[in-house]
Amino acid sequence: MTSKELLYVTTIAQEASISRAAQKLYMTQPALSHCLSGIERELGQPLFRRGSRGLTLTYAGERYCRTAREILKMYGDMEQELDEMGELRRGRVNAGMTRFLATGILPGILPEFKRSYPGIEFILHEEVSAQLFRLLLEQQLDFAVMNLSSEELEEPDSAFQYHALGSDPFVIAAPEGDPVARLARPDPRGGLPVLDPVHLAGKPFVLVSPGQRIRRVTDRVLAQAGVTPEVALTSTSFETARRVACAGLGVTLIPRGYASLFSDGRGASYFAIPEEYRAALTVAEVRLRGSYLPLAARRFLELLDQRYQAPEAP
Repeated sequence: MTSKELLYVTTIAQEASISRAAQKLYMTQPALSHCLSGIERELGQPLFRRGSRGLTLTYAGERYCRTAREILKMYGDMEQELDEMGELRRGRVNAGMTRFLATGILPGILPEFKRSYPGIEFILHEEVSAQLFRLLLEQQLDFAVMNLSSEELEEPDSAFQYHALGSDPFVIAAPEGDPVARLARPDPRGGLPVLDPVHLAGKPFVLVSPGQRIRRVTDRVLAQAGVTPEVALTSTSFETARRVACAGLGVTLIPRGYASLFSDGRGASYFAIPEEYRAALTVAEVRLRGSYLPLAARRFLELLDQRYQAPEAP
């Protein structure tokens, strides 16, 4: 069997028609029919049934096509890998990121990546995490970068493999001058003052919607602190929650990286949360387990990993 023969049979199966398959393969119908007959003769059994609705696979045909697709994918991976040995003069990276991570990450590393590899096309899919997982399953992405909770990292989905890049600790955001600031203690390392969430009991909260990762971490932290939140507002946007809370409606918990990205700190006071609460999301690279990662994508991820290992990384 040659790679062309494998392609011929799988294309006929996909189109359920020799004439349509011939058009797709840029060859004549008689030539494709002759090739198929030769393949079936060599195998000693038919691969297709001929009916009024076109061609359908026999059991032997199903087995042939399943194996043929696996072999063709191996051919494709090999050819792509050989092409990449040309010092990445051409190629493509299909990356997925949540909108807020893309806003924070790409300005810092994409210009450097493009200077090093000007012939590499970088395609960005900005989606929510659930959509990124779906695109990974459909093999439309080389990798995705998203925030994951500690629970997700401890019990990962077997379909995916994760590589933690860095941690984004949560902060408590409150209106500037809120009396709760008097209960905070200084950080000996010179960071934000530290406020135990137990002191938030009885205060109104502005929270993101249930089911969002930020909300799941917030609910766990407040439960650990024994605080039942009095919810003044629920929003799908963490930035709306932050702005409304800091305008005087209450307090909220958000990742520190998000707060620094979308605010200048005016009108708000921020407090670190004690480490025992494990109040953080992990920025992670996510890939479909066992999938091939093109060299260009690997080079981009190396730059990304370096960014998070640097001292100034969030």
